[in-house]
Amino acid sequence: MDRPTQKTDLSDIVARIKDRQETDERLLSEKDRATRAEADAAAHSRQKEAEVLALVDEVVVEVNAHLPQPLIKISNRSRGKEYGFSNRTLNVHFFREGELYTSPLVPGRMETLRNRHTVHGGYIEIQEGGEDRQGWNLVLVRPSVSAAGEWRIVETRVSGLSRITARFEPFATEAQLFADNLACHWSSAMHSFNLSDKALERVDILKIVNTFVP
Repeated sequence: MDRPTQKTDLSDIVARIKDRQETDERLLSEKDRATRAEADAAAHSRQKEAEVLALVDEVVVEVNAHLPQPLIKISNRSRGKEYGFSNRTLNVHFFREGELYTSPLVPGRMETLRNRHTVHGGYIEIQEGGEDRQGWNLVLVRPSVSAAGEWRIVETRVSGLSRITARFEPFATEAQLFADNLACHWSSAMHSFNLSDKALERVDILKIVNTFVP
């Protein structure tokens, strides 16, 4: 009389093992897809970074062609490039992947960035004698994984209603503050800073380089 029960119990055990294996395989598959998606997104960001750097290089070469000595010198950096002229440097820096969403000042504001398809960012900043001068932020928006994505240039200035002062405008900000400022700008919230953004074009880079080389 025990044999049918044992057979049934064994069948149940086999079925549960099979279900667990299928679940594990599905979870692994989902994890693999997520990992691949993250890798693809990071590769896309690197490609878009390269496009910006190539554009800056192109403009610098053009400006150099009309300059007497000394010329603008180009140096590679871990997350961008540095361009040197006299005692000035022009830094093109890209944030770490996902850095815009790391340690947000106001977590609830990050949903605005997600709704605007914000995936990456960085800045272009002029320094003179080691001190910050004018700067511009960059933000990469990409509506879908199949979209090419678009770089936008963002100018930040102090609001007339704020007690904050800035020696040079526009100025660039690091990832955490930039993410917060941009979220406020895109949600039309009152803030200490006034931002404006537009699609990045060659003329914008030319303007920046001409500001860099007085």
